[in-house]
Amino acid sequence: MQEIDNRYMIFGSLFLISTRLEAIGTSYLDELTTKQWFFLAVLTTFFDRPPTISELARQMGSSHQNTKQIALKLEKKGFLRIEKDANDSRTNRLIVTEKSFRYGLSNKEKDEQFITELFNGFSNDEIVVFNQNLQKLYDTLNEMQKKYKGVNDHE
Repeated sequence: MQEIDNRYMIFGSLFLISTRLEAIGTSYLDELTTKQWFFLAVLTTFFDRPPTISELARQMGSSHQNTKQIALKLEKKGFLRIEKDANDSRTNRLIVTEKSFRYGLSNKEKDEQFITELFNGFSNDEIVVFNQNLQKLYDTLNEMQKKYKGVNDHE
């Protein structure tokens, strides 16, 4: 049997891990999908004021269209409101609702347990190195995105 280059193994593993993490996460979350959970996590963590859909899409590394679809589903579920900007009626802002805050608080312990279980086989030092390597990969992907424009067009 031919030995496979570790770079290709990592490349394939990233897709497998993403798919499995999404499936397990969605079954764990009950009311939200993993994409909706990630959306809310980014929305409530990285902005001092309610962002636009485009601002959130950039922070999530997603397309405007995909982000808007998630926002509309979360609005239907009562986790956020999409409101016109007070200063520019052409701009929509994403407003987190009380339901979203309650959901986060009531699931905090459960979320911590999930993350602990997910990284159970890693030492603290391994987690630090893993995070550093993921950041390198993320930085490389950002550079590649500039090189290969339109990368989000096919999401």
